[in-house]
Amino acid sequence: MLEALAGASLRTLLLALLVALGLRLLRVRHPQLLLAAWSAVLVASLAMPILQRYALITIPLPIDLPLPFANLPDTALPGPAADAIGIVTPAVATAAHPDAAAVHPSAWRFWLTLVYVVVAAALLLRLLVGLLLSWHLIRGARPIADNWVLDGRVRLSAAISSPVTVGGRILLPADCGAWTAATQRAVLAHESAHIASGDFYVLALSQLNRALFWFNPLCWWLHRHLANLAELTSDDAALETLGDGPGYAAVLLEMARRSAPMLGGVAMARPSTMRGRIERILAQAEQPLAPDWRRRATYAAGVAPLALATAISISSAAPANKTELERQREPHKAVALDPKLLDAYAGFYRNTETGSIMIVTRDGDHLLTRRAGNQPVPEFPYTDHDFFLTVGAQQNSFITDASGAVVRVVHHQMGKTETLERLSNEDGERAVAEFMQRLNAERTPHAEVAIDPKLLDGYVGTYQLTPRLIFTVTRDGNKLFARLTGQQTYEIHPYSDRDFFYTIVAAQLTFVVGADGKTTAVILHQNGRDRAAERVDAGLAQTIDRKMNEQREPHMVIAIDPRVIDQYVGRYLNDKLEITVSRDGNQMFMQTTGYMRHAIYPYADRDFFATEIPAQFSFVTDPTGKATQLVRHQFGKDVLLNRVD
Repeated sequence: MLEALAGASLRTLLLALLVALGLRLLRVRHPQLLLAAWSAVLVASLAMPILQRYALITIPLPIDLPLPFANLPDTALPGPAADAIGIVTPAVATAAHPDAAAVHPSAWRFWLTLVYVVVAAALLLRLLVGLLLSWHLIRGARPIADNWVLDGRVRLSAAISSPVTVGGRILLPADCGAWTAATQRAVLAHESAHIASGDFYVLALSQLNRALFWFNPLCWWLHRHLANLAELTSDDAALETLGDGPGYAAVLLEMARRSAPMLGGVAMARPSTMRGRIERILAQAEQPLAPDWRRRATYAAGVAPLALATAISISSAAPANKTELERQREPHKAVALDPKLLDAYAGFYRNTETGSIMIVTRDGDHLLTRRAGNQPVPEFPYTDHDFFLTVGAQQNSFITDASGAVVRVVHHQMGKTETLERLSNEDGERAVAEFMQRLNAERTPHAEVAIDPKLLDGYVGTYQLTPRLIFTVTRDGNKLFARLTGQQTYEIHPYSDRDFFYTIVAAQLTFVVGADGKTTAVILHQNGRDRAAERVDAGLAQTIDRKMNEQREPHMVIAIDPRVIDQYVGRYLNDKLEITVSRDGNQMFMQTTGYMRHAIYPYADRDFFATEIPAQFSFVTDPTGKATQLVRHQFGKDVLLNRVD
């Protein structure tokens, strides 16, 4: 919100400068023309937040850049896009998403928002009180029956001491009947001009604009300027009626003497503007010719193209250059779709690699999608085959074959895509039933049984689940323990000779024993999925653990030559990852595309560490000292990226 308001304020300021320059070049001095132009600026200021949102020019860029995926950990992500692998505890889930803490608003942003809201609320309350007082004045006033008042809009109020215009009513003080005829004519002409120009409503809008954009000095100046122009326009109308400049100046002085501050209404004579107005009246040799409505409308309309020009934002349309994560995060607008097409998308879809099953059903004008074992969520169409979910930055794209039959769905989430093949209703129902049977079996409480302690020694060892996730199974007395890379060690309890269960999560382990009696693998049963981890040498697990421990070790910041930092600034890329290294003063920053920027600190001339995430970065340089490659050390893994600029 603050960014949008600040951007609108800057654009309005630019518009005001352009209008002021144009009026100066055209030598426009007549108050009515100036009032028309600056009233248009006021309307543009209030509309600018909407204009800047929709006034967008897209310019395609003929640059073909690679599309790196966002920096995602190898562990599975929560949500329907993937099934969890490993014994993922809450603490581990947080570590798997190191940028999660960075998305919360910072304290300074909270306080800035609070200050803005408090001041804006106070000014809006002041405006509301003024309008209520104005309404109260009108209700308490009574019509004047004197012959010199020919308009029923003129009323008498004992609550005021000088003339005031409120909406479409003129309020006069109780002693107005004792005024001279010239004073009465001048006052009525002046206030009638306010009504004809709608000055009460213009100034009310100006106060609203000032309340919303109170931090912009232009809004305060614009309100004073519009009020002054409104008075000058009404002065000209009164002079035309009275035909006596010095006499009208004397009327203004008398009204200024009687004037008292009030909220709401347009007072005839504010003491703060009196000197300039009287000098202008006395300096006029003859009455300037009033412009007709067509000319005033032309000046007001002339502001419109300038407002549109200042509101326009230019963006580069390079769909091929956006990362998958950026495309997924773009907002979508729901469109109406033929119900027959919605029916065609309903069905069962399965990921042949993970076994995850997506169930799509129709619900009125949209679809419901869920993974087997999870609750359904709505998804709405934004094209005839693309749908967006309401639970996050996720989309589903339905793919058809040459005959128009739906054959698969592609799920987009967290910068990655997942393809699920369509199943027949019969196969889908059977697959869901089998999945739910496995899931329910995992969730069913197990009773611990006693087994031969000699069997435990055969299960001790290391088992590789993924390239960097390894189960380490150990024995302590008659108890068996399992630890997944990067997680804590938990006891597993036997419910058969080869089957063990966790108590901290709905998951079980089954040890696979070969014909020779040796354990060859362990199967993880979790989230309705069975995953096999083959037995590997213990040294592999130790190597990964050692690397992860090294990455978690604290480092001491050292001082390096600030000129060296420039040799490292740039963009680094591989087939799955893009990292941008930037500099702000003597501080270096690292940002993985799709994630927040993090500060990094040197602990060697070419080695840097982050404090918000357990990761380090090493630069590979050429003989001149310029970095050519970047190595990221994270999750027990070294990832190499090549410099591209």
